[in-house]
Amino acid sequence: MQLGDDIAAGVGSTIQRQRFILLLIIVGLAGSKVAVAGGISFVDLIAPHMTRKLVGPPFGGVLPM
Repeated sequence: MQLGDDIAAGVGSTIQRQRFILLLIIVGLAGSKVAVAGGISFVDLIAPHMTRKLVGPPFGGVLPM
């Protein structure tokens, strides 16, 4: 799937189904993490995304932040 939707569909992968399953897994893991660790865990999940918005996509700037 990292090569694009066209190539993934060309090799017989069901793209929409895999995305839905991955979304369910991600939401379940994030929800359970927040339920166990509390609100601080939620901030921990959001911090990398906020950093990318502020610094930009290059990894060299995200890592120090």
